[in-house]
Amino acid sequence: MKVHLAGFTGNDAVLVIECECGNTRMLDEAGDFTAENLYVYRHGVPIKNLRCCPTERARLERFSRGEPECRERYRIKVLREDGLLIIQMAHISPRPRENVIEVETIQFPKEDA
Repeated sequence: MKVHLAGFTGNDAVLVIECECGNTRMLDEAGDFTAENLYVYRHGVPIKNLRCCPTERARLERFSRGEPECRERYRIKVLREDGLLIIQMAHISPRPRENVIEVETIQFPKEDA
């Protein structure tokens, strides 16, 4: 997992997660929509569950090479620690266990007074 911070815009952070397979398109499991730029809101939902969602073309290319479909999953959490907001991105194993494989963190900048 590679996480790229595209920037902070007002009350949100814009992240791009690169999956182990090289794909950057993710499916938000709660909202059932796909995106490359993931918006994490300062005052929004504290947890997002994502999974790798390559384009149909990329999926067919993997299939033609005899590779299985990518089933990697990720979780984004917004944590409050000592008055600071921390974004935690975790690469998690498939259900039902959902063990954490790898974690990266980014700190939100302090809010303007």
